[in-house]
Amino acid sequence: MGLNANTTIGSTISGNGQSHQQDHLGGCEGEQKLLMFKRWRKLEKDFKKKDNTFDISKIPDICDNIKFDLLHNPHLMDEERKKLFEIAYQMSQVLVPMEYGATNMEKLTIGYKIIHHLLNKIHHDLLWWISPEWVDLKNEFIDEY
Repeated sequence: MGLNANTTIGSTISGNGQSHQQDHLGGCEGEQKLLMFKRWRKLEKDFKKKDNTFDISKIPDICDNIKFDLLHNPHLMDEERKKLFEIAYQMSQVLVPMEYGATNMEKLTIGYKIIHHLLNKIHHDLLWWISPEWVDLKNEFIDEY
């Protein structure tokens, strides 16, 4: 599935081999064709690098975009897009579990880096709420929200 699957994904995203028989149809809830094109074009540029290699971390994004189109634009789905979804889905089943590290220690390290600032903010907010200045206000606080 290696290079052949990546080549299939790359060529399908770039439009090679796609069926254009339904080009006249627009997207869901008024999504314009230009916006749909830009969404897929950006994904193509992010996925296929300038040196003709592929960024496999974008495969889950490809899968998500196809899922979106399956749900919201089913009239645009053809055999090429269904085939692309099957390949992207199979590849994402391998990649997604390793997205934030392969070992438990890698996952912990990456998770810590991601959540560290949020936890610090929550900690400081909790300290502020129990601070003596706040407790002394008691009923004087007027919630404007």
